[in-house]
Amino acid sequence: MDGISSSTSQDYDRWLNSILAGKTRTQVVALMGQEPPEAEGYIDYVAEASLRIQRMDEAYQRDEQRLLAEIESQRSRADRGESLVDFIADSLERTLEEHRGNFEESWRMHFRGAHDILT
Repeated sequence: MDGISSSTSQDYDRWLNSILAGKTRTQVVALMGQEPPEAEGYIDYVAEASLRIQRMDEAYQRDEQRLLAEIESQRSRADRGESLVDFIADSLERTLEEHRGNFEESWRMHFRGAHDILT
C-alpha cells in the first residue's frame, strides 16, 4: 500500500480515502489487516477503517429499511387494487343478476363501494 508521504492527518486521510475508495465492506475488512507504510499511523488506520465499516453497515441498514418500507407500501397498494377489482367484479355480477331492478341505484352503490375501498 502506498500513497502516504508523511504522517500528517491530511496525508493520512488522503491515503485512506484512496485505499478505501470504491471498496466493498469485505474488501475494507481485508485491508484492515494490512499495515500502512508508516507503522505509527496503524492505530489511526484501524480506527478510521472500523468507523468507515460501521458507517457502511449503517447506510446498508437504512437502505434495507427503506426498501422494506417501499415493498410493504407496494404490497398494500396491490392488495387495495385487488380488493377493488374483486368488488367491481362482484358488483357487476350482482347488477347483471338484478337487471330488472334499478340500474341507477346499483351503479351508485357500485361507485360508493369503490370509493370506500380506495380511501
